Amino acid sequence: MRRAAHRFGRRVTLRAVLGLALVTAFVTAAASAPWLAPRAPDAQDITQRLTPPRYGGAEASGFVLGSDQLGRDVLSRIIYGARISLSVSALATFGAAIAGTTLGALSGFYGGVADQVLMRVVDVQMAFPYLLLAIAFMLVVPPSIPNIAVVLAISGWVLYARIVRINTVALREREFVAAAYAIGAPNGRILAGHIVPNLVPTITVLATTQIAQFIVAEAALSFLGLGLPPSVPSWGNLMNEGRQYLDSAWWLEVFPGCAIIVATAGVGLLGDWLRDIVDPHLHL
Repeated sequence: MRRAAHRFGRRVTLRAVLGLALVTAFVTAAASAPWLAPRAPDAQDITQRLTPPRYGGAEASGFVLGSDQLGRDVLSRIIYGARISLSVSALATFGAAIAGTTLGALSGFYGGVADQVLMRVVDVQMAFPYLLLAIAFMLVVPPSIPNIAVVLAISGWVLYARIVRINTVALREREFVAAAYAIGAPNGRILAGHIVPNLVPTITVLATTQIAQFIVAEAALSFLGLGLPPSVPSWGNLMNEGRQYLDSAWWLEVFPGCAIIVATAGVGLLGDWLRDIVDPHLHL
């Protein structure tokens, strides 16, 4: 235990600290949007439309990141957009992880015809870019946060299924599984009590990677008009509205784009750090 703690502390790098700080800021903004946002995201003041960012002086308007074409505060809408991105990406990642882990673990543990069929399904789905698959699904379902989360989960479960299946096949041959069989433990107990717990580190790393992918995917769907309704202040909708004013109001496009970059970079850095911690080959 002491060695593990020492190794954990030694692996805390600037990259880990930066990733944790960015993720903390992202989650805090999403959880505390009603208290952090200076205005309501849909509050309009047409007399202040397309006000550029101003931070002080006699001409300061109070719009730190400027206002949009309807006089709505860009900062407030970005903060509320963090809540949308976090909700969609977290729900989608959870659904994909549960479905992919369950099917991958069962397939790798029991093998047989079902294993071969599942792997062929995984191969076929992975041949299509997940974003194109999500776009195809969004053309036939009504736009809402639960529906987008389900669509992204359907697009992303195959990653878990393949990697979990490979790891399960390897774990099935380990000595502690043979010892469990020797004392008469049933298959269900071996799978749930011995194999799945050893898959948790791998699943955690996959989840952090996929959260970043789903943040971008949700923004892309909304930007293309296939995600949430335009009235919802998601980051993709903000960029979709801002592109019409890119030549005269650059802040409508730049600041939501920066929010996406910061959120995905933070999650990515945190995921890389977790991978360094849980990958035994990196500790040699």
